[in-house]
Amino acid sequence: MGWQTTSLPSLVTGMVGVWAAMGVWVAVVGGVLGAEGRDMRSNLCVKPKMDCDPDLPRYPAQDKITDGQIAEPGSTPWLVSLQDAQYLKPAHFCGGTLLSHLWVLTTASCVSGYRDSSDFLQVVVGEYDMSVQEGWERTRNVWKVEVHPRYDEYTHDFDVALVEMLFPVGFNERIRPLPLPNRKRTCQHNISFYRHSHVNAGLYFIAGWGKRGETGDISNVILDAYTPIVPYEDCINAYPNQITDSMLCAGNVTSGGLQPCHGDWGGALVSKDGIVVGLASWSSGCGRPGYPGVYTDVTAVVDWICGVITFWD
Repeated sequence: MGWQTTSLPSLVTGMVGVWAAMGVWVAVVGGVLGAEGRDMRSNLCVKPKMDCDPDLPRYPAQDKITDGQIAEPGSTPWLVSLQDAQYLKPAHFCGGTLLSHLWVLTTASCVSGYRDSSDFLQVVVGEYDMSVQEGWERTRNVWKVEVHPRYDEYTHDFDVALVEMLFPVGFNERIRPLPLPNRKRTCQHNISFYRHSHVNAGLYFIAGWGKRGETGDISNVILDAYTPIVPYEDCINAYPNQITDSMLCAGNVTSGGLQPCHGDWGGALVSKDGIVVGLASWSSGCGRPGYPGVYTDVTAVVDWICGVITFWD
């Protein structure tokens, strides 16, 4: 998993070694490139989650992240922003779900590239609007990244990972975890969960800062929507020979939409009673008719999740 960057002016390129040795690389790049440097964050992407492939067909902006709405501040306190901090301004690239004071649940496809070194990976909790500092945000460095041993980066089978923060976060009205499926909460003992619930029977809740369309930008504020689970047979028909027992589908298959896009991956699919049942993993494009979002089925991996948390706690 790596970043793609625009080429630097020849003056900067010729002096890279000197500036790097002086420890002022980031500051100089930001100053020399000006607007280009400030825009670099929106042009960079983490493979495979941030639409790096220039050969992908482009769809108009209305095929957007969720066909949803701007979330109410404080309505998604479990939602975590995963950011790469090696640039002048840390860049959001994936979502995650707070499980405890220390642990964040996300997908392996988001963070597997940080297993060997998590120095540039950071977790931001309490975030809502990325364009302003509201005072609720808490940023944590990462102690370790645990990826499911059966994760396959090509098929996205067992696409799940855990991120342990270096220091714990306190809970408040903007920072609160979600529970795993009921029978497996033993690894989340003595935790005050956020009590999410909604009245939309048969629908599941999704939220994130993802792109509004395949050619759009990351959203500054959280967007949310309610999406239906797609019957397993329809899921298989949409993606022949690609759906495994660790996956499930959700979204509007007929007209598209109601699903994650780039920047939302790793975020939770939340049931009516506030349980994490899925993790946004992959799809063919964003909101294309006939191609629902594919999620890691948390019930298929919850034993591993709890095993890791219990072992390290």
